[in-house]
Amino acid sequence: MNRMEVLVAACALWLWSANSAAHSDLLAFPQPLLRLLQPSTVVVLGEKHRQPESPQFVTRLAEAYLHQGGCLAVALEITSDQQPTLERVLAGELPVGSIQVFQGIDHPPYRIMIERLANLMQAGHCLTVHAIDEPTNEKGSRDAWMARAVEGLLTEQRAVLALIGNLHAVKTVHWEPTVLKPKRFLAEHLVDAGLVVVSVMQSWPEAASSTPLRATLVPAGAPAGITAVSRITGILAAYPPKTPEDVTDWVITWTTEAGFR
Repeated sequence: MNRMEVLVAACALWLWSANSAAHSDLLAFPQPLLRLLQPSTVVVLGEKHRQPESPQFVTRLAEAYLHQGGCLAVALEITSDQQPTLERVLAGELPVGSIQVFQGIDHPPYRIMIERLANLMQAGHCLTVHAIDEPTNEKGSRDAWMARAVEGLLTEQRAVLALIGNLHAVKTVHWEPTVLKPKRFLAEHLVDAGLVVVSVMQSWPEAASSTPLRATLVPAGAPAGITAVSRITGILAAYPPKTPEDVTDWVITWTTEAGFR
C-alpha cells in the first residue's frame, strides 16, 4: 500500500466518521481502523498505559483484520529478551504470567489480550506477536531499537500493529533549545526510514469513571483531536507543532458520551 492509497483510505475514513452518528463504539465496530490497517503499513497505536479499553480494542481489531483474511504482526512494548518466553506462551506451552512486563504497563487486560492473540494463532490465523522493546541491559535509544524491530516485521503481505505508549506515536517534535539531547520517537524513526506509517493516539478522561467508555475516532486536526494532542504532548519541552497532523494522524477519544465529537 503506497502513500496515495493510505491518503485515499484516510479521506474515506474521515468522510465515514463525519457522517455517521452511531459509530462511536469502536469495540463493536472496528472497521474504521481496518481501512488504515493494510499490508506493508505500520499502524502505531499509542495508549495511556493500564487502561483496559486499549488491549480490548487491539484484540477486537486483530480479530476483525484476521477474519477478513489479512496477515498481521502485533508488536508489544515488552523487552525483546522475553521473545522466547512469549513464543512459548503463544504456543500454549507456558501460562501468560510467565512473561515479564514492565510494571507500569502490566495489568490483567494486557495479559488477557496476549492470551486471546495466542488463541488466534493456535486457530491457524496469519498472526505473529512480538516483544520489541529494548532489553534493560542495553544502553541505547529505546525508540531506535523498537523501530529496527518493527522494520524487520513489515512485509508486502503483512501489516504491523504496534501497541505502544502515546509519546512513542509522535511523528515529529520541535524541541526547545534547552533540550540538550533531543530524541526521535518510534513513529518518527519509522517515517524517516521511508515506511508507510499511520500514527493513532488514544485519549481518556482525566477522572476515572465507573461508566463504560465509548470510543470515537477523530482526525488529529478536529477539535477533540487538537485538545487530545495538546494534552498528551504538553509534558514535552517542545514548541507547539505547526499542525496537529505533524504529531499524529488520528486520535481515539474514550468518553462516556455517545456519538461523534
